[in-house]
Amino acid sequence: MWTTFFTCMAVATLFLYLPGFFVGKALRFDSLLALACAPVASVAAFTLLAVVYGAVGVPCTWLNMLLPLVIVFGALFAVVLRRSSDKPARITRAEWMTAALYVAIGLALCLYVFIKSLDGPASFHCRNDNITHLNLVRAFHESGIWSTLTTSNFLASDPGEGSYAGTGFYPAAWHVMVALVLSFVDCDVTVAVNAMNAVVTGVVYPLSMAVFMRSLFPKKPLVAVAGAFVALGFTAFPWGFLIKGPLFPNLLSFELLPSVLAVLVNALERIPIPKSTLVRSVVFALISIVALALSQANALFTAFVFAVPLVCCRLHGYFAARQGKHGTGPRANMTFYIIYAVVVALLWVAMFKFPALSKVTTYELPEDVNLSIVNALFNMVSLSFMTAFPQWLLAGVTAIGAICLVASKKTWMVLPGAYMLVTYVLSKSVLGLPKQLLAGFWYSDPWRIAACAALFLVPVAAVGLAALVTTAANWIGQLTAPDEKASRQHRPTRRNLVLCSVSVLLAFSLVNYFPTYAELRNDDKFTTSFGYVKRRMSENYSQSRDQIYSAQEEAFVKKAQDTIPEDAVVVNVPIDGSVLAYGIDGLNTYFRYKFPEELTDESTLIRRELNQISERPDVRAAVESVGAEYVLLLDQGATLEDGKWFSYQTQKGLDNWKGIMSITDETPGFEVVLAEDDMRLYKIL
Repeated sequence: MWTTFFTCMAVATLFLYLPGFFVGKALRFDSLLALACAPVASVAAFTLLAVVYGAVGVPCTWLNMLLPLVIVFGALFAVVLRRSSDKPARITRAEWMTAALYVAIGLALCLYVFIKSLDGPASFHCRNDNITHLNLVRAFHESGIWSTLTTSNFLASDPGEGSYAGTGFYPAAWHVMVALVLSFVDCDVTVAVNAMNAVVTGVVYPLSMAVFMRSLFPKKPLVAVAGAFVALGFTAFPWGFLIKGPLFPNLLSFELLPSVLAVLVNALERIPIPKSTLVRSVVFALISIVALALSQANALFTAFVFAVPLVCCRLHGYFAARQGKHGTGPRANMTFYIIYAVVVALLWVAMFKFPALSKVTTYELPEDVNLSIVNALFNMVSLSFMTAFPQWLLAGVTAIGAICLVASKKTWMVLPGAYMLVTYVLSKSVLGLPKQLLAGFWYSDPWRIAACAALFLVPVAAVGLAALVTTAANWIGQLTAPDEKASRQHRPTRRNLVLCSVSVLLAFSLVNYFPTYAELRNDDKFTTSFGYVKRRMSENYSQSRDQIYSAQEEAFVKKAQDTIPEDAVVVNVPIDGSVLAYGIDGLNTYFRYKFPEELTDESTLIRRELNQISERPDVRAAVESVGAEYVLLLDQGATLEDGKWFSYQTQKGLDNWKGIMSITDETPGFEVVLAEDDMRLYKIL
């Protein structure tokens, strides 16, 4: 099965990069930027094409999705190549090697942290968000309907078969990409999911970050190289999104984001922006908005946080340059900054008050507010965020980088990360409007905000790491200088710089990524930050542990599938883990959402009164109208205290399913088909 997994990775890479690369070249991006931005264009194009196919009733397959895009974008590139006189810059060998270093380290860390933590390529995380992810991917695959405008876990079911009759919008770009892989490779849903996440984490994000760092530091190759060693060095991102939620769509959107920001930085390099640059930047901005909005829209607000100080810096520099050699005075500077701040604040509040975003911006989970301000500050300073295991070396390197940037009058690069750090403290320690105003676009979720901070702090940490390398090289140069005068004038030789770069970067990597280890004296385990992340992943994706949908329960479901007709409708209790039985194993379950709200009238009667089927004609009629033939129970007789449930389960939540959960072997109207421990499959008589 591992062969299938790596085949899926190769296929996912092909879909992410092939069509989008032609778009980048048609926009006259240099080859490296076009390659790094290719997933942005591919995700946008595939997702929009799926919407078009859904509107006209054409089922989606990998062939009718990929082929038209390659033909159209390839032809567009050929036309532009012939007619345009604007030639992109040539990429040097050093730039290609730096980008390759990012990808090599990214793949190595992905293998070390994520893939090796799986106990098999079909492992899955039994958490709330995966209910939507796995079921929707299965529904896409079986129905051929991949439109983000009409999503439902019952797309492949006959009308009236499912407990939820409606469809609705969902940012399903990630699901579309996984469905593409499933359409090409015959494999389990979970294998395709893990392969896609491995590619976007190990390839897409490092390459995206490589061009972002190049745009920020075009004349500082050492900083760009250092960035390769810190890009995936924060446990908050990308690794936190593979644990929390899991937040797979947000993982994709944030990992596309650095390449989008790279284009923005390049576009604002000179103001006024040249016409050709402006045109291609606007076109790519529109493509990026589609890709990010249909992956997870909060990436757009993350981009806004970065853009605010960047645009401010560039505009101020432009106005200062127009004033001549004397520049602008203190009063003019103050006026400019006040006006700019007021405009940004008004725009932010307008977005916050926008009715379509109100459910997101006002969302708060009281359970997330579980630290005092002092403890939240400690997590912020130590970069432990949600893991509670400090990354002191990385924190120190980041602090050095911040000092260097401020000293070199590039404070704007520090501000996006600083904003997110402050917002993180509020999200962990207070409730109410101030937090919502700053953090609401990210559901006031500390995990997502910590991830934003990690994204913005990568360049800052890279500057700090490069400063350590330069300091070490200077120190060695002074030690080896023949006299004091030469020592003061001595600049580090290339040999010393290479030696120090290798030594410092390897030493940093050894400490930052070191796994949990046992002390020699007493065998006590010392948990490191990445050791904790690996342990969490191993536990969360383990199928040998007692999960909500355990290996034993999955085996029972597969026995049930072998016993009953293929398309038989099975009434289930979703909160016992069977909500995942459709997405993972393809069982035609009746309930594929955890919550009972907004379901059909028949489903309400079934979940409340099914045990009364022998006495209630209305219950019998409801069952017959949906075509249900069997009942599946995976935790028969379990209580709130002794059962294995999803997060935040309450007794009220259990009571919503009492009509099904109270069925026993003696309940009239049901016949035992399979029985094993507390698992039952009944036939409805």
